[in-house]
Amino acid sequence: MKRRFIKSYFLLFILSFVCMLASAQVKTITGKVTGEDQGSIPGVTVAIPGTSSGTITDLDGKFSISVPSTTKKLVFSYIGLKTIEVDIAGSTTVNVVMEQDHIGLEEVVAVGYGVQKKSDLTGSVSSVKADEIIKVPMARVDQALQGKVTGMVVSNDKAQPGSSPVIRIRGDNSISGDNEPLVVIDGILGADMSILDPSEIESVEVLKDASAKAIYGSRGANGVIIITTKGGVKGKTQFDFAAYTSISKIANKLDLMTAEEQYNLLSDYPVDSDMYDDIQDLLAMYDPTNPEGTDWQDVVFQQALTQSYSLNASGGSDKTTFALSGSYYNQEGIITSSGYDRQTLRLRLDHKASDKLKIGTNLYLSKSNQDNTRADSAGGSDGGSVTQAANRFSPIIPVYDANGNYSSSFPTSSQLNNPAALIYERIDELKTFSATANLYAQYKIRKNLTLRSSYTSRFSNSWQNFWAGKDLMEALGTGEASIETVNNISWLNENTLTFDETYGKHHITAMAGITVSETERPSVEATSIDFPTEALKYNSLELGTPDGQTVESGLTESSMFSYLARINYVLASKYLFTANFRADGSSKFAENNKWGYFPSAALGWRMSEESWMKSIRQISNLKLRASIGSTGSQAISSYQSLASYSSATVPLGDSFYNALVSDRIPNPDLKWETTTEANVGFDFGMFDNRISLSADFYKKKTKDLLYSKNLPYYSGYASQTQNIGSIENTGLELALNTVNIDRKLKWFSSFNISFNKNEVVDLGGDEYQIYDYSGGSLGDDWREIVILKVGESLGNFFGYEFDGIYQNQTECDALPYPSGACEPGMIKLKDISGPDGVPDGQITADDRTIIGNGIPDFVFGFSNDFSYNGFDLNIMFQGSYGNEIFNLNRIKLERASYENGLAILLTEAWTGEGTSNTIQKINKSVGPANSRFVEDGSYIRLKNISLGYTIPSTLTKRLNISKLRFYISGQNLITITDYSGYDPEINSRTGNLARGIDYGGYPTAKTYTIGLNLGF
Repeated sequence: MKRRFIKSYFLLFILSFVCMLASAQVKTITGKVTGEDQGSIPGVTVAIPGTSSGTITDLDGKFSISVPSTTKKLVFSYIGLKTIEVDIAGSTTVNVVMEQDHIGLEEVVAVGYGVQKKSDLTGSVSSVKADEIIKVPMARVDQALQGKVTGMVVSNDKAQPGSSPVIRIRGDNSISGDNEPLVVIDGILGADMSILDPSEIESVEVLKDASAKAIYGSRGANGVIIITTKGGVKGKTQFDFAAYTSISKIANKLDLMTAEEQYNLLSDYPVDSDMYDDIQDLLAMYDPTNPEGTDWQDVVFQQALTQSYSLNASGGSDKTTFALSGSYYNQEGIITSSGYDRQTLRLRLDHKASDKLKIGTNLYLSKSNQDNTRADSAGGSDGGSVTQAANRFSPIIPVYDANGNYSSSFPTSSQLNNPAALIYERIDELKTFSATANLYAQYKIRKNLTLRSSYTSRFSNSWQNFWAGKDLMEALGTGEASIETVNNISWLNENTLTFDETYGKHHITAMAGITVSETERPSVEATSIDFPTEALKYNSLELGTPDGQTVESGLTESSMFSYLARINYVLASKYLFTANFRADGSSKFAENNKWGYFPSAALGWRMSEESWMKSIRQISNLKLRASIGSTGSQAISSYQSLASYSSATVPLGDSFYNALVSDRIPNPDLKWETTTEANVGFDFGMFDNRISLSADFYKKKTKDLLYSKNLPYYSGYASQTQNIGSIENTGLELALNTVNIDRKLKWFSSFNISFNKNEVVDLGGDEYQIYDYSGGSLGDDWREIVILKVGESLGNFFGYEFDGIYQNQTECDALPYPSGACEPGMIKLKDISGPDGVPDGQITADDRTIIGNGIPDFVFGFSNDFSYNGFDLNIMFQGSYGNEIFNLNRIKLERASYENGLAILLTEAWTGEGTSNTIQKINKSVGPANSRFVEDGSYIRLKNISLGYTIPSTLTKRLNISKLRFYISGQNLITITDYSGYDPEINSRTGNLARGIDYGGYPTAKTYTIGLNLGF
């Protein structure tokens, strides 16, 4: 009994001793993390070096962590701030002040199928963080990226609410294929940026060179934009609310004639003119008591209201984190009856099922409604666009006639819609619903080996309702309606295996994977005309006349199977190597050419890590980079390698029957369009990276262009998609970031500039191809205004060189007008061609030449950020240089007629010898397509200026608020340009060849905003 007692006592003693010993070997460290402004920083990772143990700071920046008593240091890290190690020996309380990392070398950025430290990058990758995006209140993420990324041109040339900008990364690769970059949202390929509100973004990475984007193969040929949304953070649920309201108006109006000015100008119109009788009838309508007449620009333009609200919630536990966000955006257009509204919902869940297994999901829902106005039009029998009509409709004519109906253009043969009828009697409504769901599982097979599998399913439906009332010319006086619905259904499965290990000075990351995807696109469209009543519009198509009812349907399908692999090798944190390989098999190509193979390789050298460089204390970072690789493109519609048939009505006897006719011959040799790119660059930092410079020079060549080749007439077919020709792009990119003042007053600057030269190297034996981009409404002499020519860039304008005005008959006799009839006051064209290139004394079609180009020589952005005692100020300029604009609007506005014109006609039109050498006599033609209407499109724009104030945390804590900021801002407030139109960024034509053509597009607005950001 005694022995048992002693034994039990001894065991209890041993257990107590072990517990005491264990207790003695662990201690708890508490503290708080703040920034340089003394504000608390939530979400900072606090880790024990060399282990996976750690915690994160709470909303007040506080933390508590249990560490072994032998632990001497803790590591504190946060994106955008310098990672620091803090000595904790002998301490139980540690308070840390973290400083901004001006260059972010240790920052992790997203790359294809993974992440990588910025210091280890060998490719050309640009990063934009969340705080830079939300400085500019925009509907879309891509709009907010304008002027922020080198090598990427973002053109908001379609300013209609809800429209997506045109994005080009390092120029155009293709003539007829798609040149838009691939968008990846949280690993989901081919995502649409419109499904996200900018407030949901954590970061954006842009992959530009072949080394960076080759892992995406054919999908990444035009560059890759990787968007990472905000995820959950362990701790108490954090709510972030953002709201703003904006007022927008047109930036500038055209200086057009008033009713009195037009009356005075036309009163002396020559009697022998073909328009004399019509003009006299118009002048009879003039009301001298209303000398201003109708300002049609005021009729169609309005002050527009925009509202935006978003709420984000995030939080989690040790096992599960979540982020849930919703947003509502509503924008009125500056053209009456146009607008856009959108609702989005996003859910991100990440769950640690075990030490080895992690699973998660991303869900995105988006619903939008876009009310389109007729912003783009060929301007012919369809009655023109809203801005065309507003500029040309005579101010003498009132909005309504004496019977209360819309007044007609004068004469009615002018084929111009009443602008008011165009905005009130026309509906073009696009409703879109999108749902994207992604599931992933990530299993750590070993400490250094991870398997990840994901499945993404996407569904989108667009439903377009169209109605044109009988007062509109496009409705043929009977009313026209249509409904079109299109579904996009796709799925993508991706599986990757990643090895990541460090062996002394060697760090190796290797990845291999397989992906497979399918897409189908069914569509149905029904059209009807000649309705007995306009009350139901597009809601009862069956009421239209049976002969005017048509139904069309279609289905396109495509699929792709891919293999991919990558290896990253880092030696001693100084010598870097990356290799990628991807093989894509696409259903779009011919049987023997379905597979494309896309390798790349890159080298990097961090010279600043060499011992002999570290003695130069002023240099804090210097890295040299070089890469080469290939990417491909399948940016054509499905079935282009196959023969196709279309429906037609054919006569047989006295009746007509539906039939199928062949409209495309097959091309069994159709294959991938391939781009090979070489890139060299460097990253340089001085004075603890207070000055940092990145530079990249690239050259890329695209061969086997997917090009629509014109076929001989005798073939019976118009064209065929073939692999012919090549294009080269050469460019230079520079990005400079400076920390000018870093005290209580802070001033950071960033400047970027991008040069790109594009050249058509080969067109498969053709020397040139001329294209019709005017639509014919300006006359046959204005049809062929774009030329594609070997040795020249894309985007060239084609026509005669303007050489002034014929001042007297002697000049006419010396160089006749093309039609042969010449008299003083007519425009003069330059004679540039003849035998051996010598002028031949006559104007013929051979005198046409390249008269301008719509692609800029370079684009740039310049941003300055100031902060002081809670105040923050951002000033951003953005611009373009060297591009020209073919201002087709002036063709109509600079000739006097029953339509309105520019006020300069009153003072600058030719009235006699020596009076003008720029504008012809008022009753004379502006001539065939010529350089008089080509203008310099260069501009510098104050893209954004914003002033904000953040309430001190000492006050917000009393209200249980973590952050409260108010701000005011303005967008597009100042534009410096020589362009005479509404906006130098406008483009009213689509296609890779049609750049800088202005014929009645939707102009950019000037916007004033007030908003707030609230965290609680």
